[in-house]
Amino acid sequence: MDKFSKKLYRKQTLKNIFIFLIIFNFLLLIDLLTKLIFFKYPNSVEVYGPTQHNLIIFGIRSQAHKTTTFGDLLNINISNLSLIIISLIMSIIFFFVVILSNKKKLSIVFSSLIAGIMGNTIDRINYQYVRNILFIPWFDNGTFNLADAIITISALCSLVFLLIMIWNSEKKEVNK
Repeated sequence: MDKFSKKLYRKQTLKNIFIFLIIFNFLLLIDLLTKLIFFKYPNSVEVYGPTQHNLIIFGIRSQAHKTTTFGDLLNINISNLSLIIISLIMSIIFFFVVILSNKKKLSIVFSSLIAGIMGNTIDRINYQYVRNILFIPWFDNGTFNLADAIITISALCSLVFLLIMIWNSEKKEVNK
């Protein structure tokens, strides 16, 4: 790598770190603040608290969730410590994707994904459960939090970006 390429690479890496710090801190702060403000039932580990607000688009209620949604669906029991370790490892891997990426959109998506993962991991470390506060009144199939929404949206965006990258690379192969 010549001197100019190294300088560009270093500049891109610094930009990615800056993007990460802004997005990660903003989304993590919003997630933790919403949980702090709206989670009102710290002793309701398995029981839904009463609905506080039932708006048209979403409702707010408190529920402490000791397991994971996928674990519940697949009937898999994963310990809290295992979830914390897996979350930290995934966050480290995704952080390197953010830092080394030359695609700004990918850096934004993975920064968001890490913020969501860490929002729930902080809950697991502090409370031994995840504080869920949101539900969809017209499709009441559980309670979730902003970190869950951020993780889901980031994962879907990652999948879309991956499919676009595959499609573009196949398109380039055909045009050769």
